[in-house]
Amino acid sequence: FDYAIPEDEKTAETAIENIRHYGFSEKIRVFCGDGEEMVNSIRESGETGFDFIFIDAAKSHYKRFFDAALKVASDDAVIVCDNVLFQAKVASDEYDQGGKHKTNIRRLREFNNYIMTDSRFTTSILAVGDGVSITKVIDKENK
Repeated sequence: FDYAIPEDEKTAETAIENIRHYGFSEKIRVFCGDGEEMVNSIRESGETGFDFIFIDAAKSHYKRFFDAALKVASDDAVIVCDNVLFQAKVASDEYDQGGKHKTNIRRLREFNNYIMTDSRFTTSILAVGDGVSITKVIDKENK
């Protein structure tokens, strides 16, 4: 099975409708809730070894979701994170007029640094749309 884990019920309902419409109901399960909690629940049920994980969640919590995803990822998994450049605000403080997004920007910078420098994975960040990171897990156990 593959999983979709939206946090809010409306998004979960939309996901279920789309999955059903495209004929994937037998292959994709939808859970609604906090991504980290849901991934931990999946891991506790004994399911691990996921080859591909896509994260599009609360930007200031990407590291927490990424670390949870590592626990269920295969040793050579690919983890893709959306919106890691946050409307170019991650590149320069000048794009955050008034400092409204200061915490999200700081945490995304920290997250991007983490996935770019940790020796357990190799990462590329693409300036496509709002920024996409593509991380290949090399050895999730060693640091």
